[in-house]
Amino acid sequence: MKCRYCDEKIELHYFPSMNDHLKLTQTCFTCTFWINKIPNRTNIRTVIYRGEHYNIGKGGGKAEYRGFAGRKWKIVFKGNHNLADEEDKRRDLEHNIIQSVVYTDDLWGQGKIPERFRKFLPDNAIELVAIG
Repeated sequence: MKCRYCDEKIELHYFPSMNDHLKLTQTCFTCTFWINKIPNRTNIRTVIYRGEHYNIGKGGGKAEYRGFAGRKWKIVFKGNHNLADEEDKRRDLEHNIIQSVVYTDDLWGQGKIPERFRKFLPDNAIELVAIG
């Protein structure tokens, strides 16, 4: 059986309920992974930058249990972002948009978004920089 989105062979070597889901939806694991990201694209912890998908964790705990081993990141979002402090919000007069700056030490990489899903998962960040 082939995936209806990418035409790749659907591998059925996961746990039973996942195998049943893949057969039912005629979707491979990779396409299922990205399709499941689409409803959460506006979640305040979702970062999409240059076609790469990230999630901001809740932080806390030892660095080895945080994304990128606790490395600090600066993320500049398009628009008014709920995780940004008021002093970290600014208006880009050249482009007439509000930008929000968020800092985290718990960023988790999800991978490069396949081209076929890019229109459903557009960039919401205009800058992503590792600090230090």
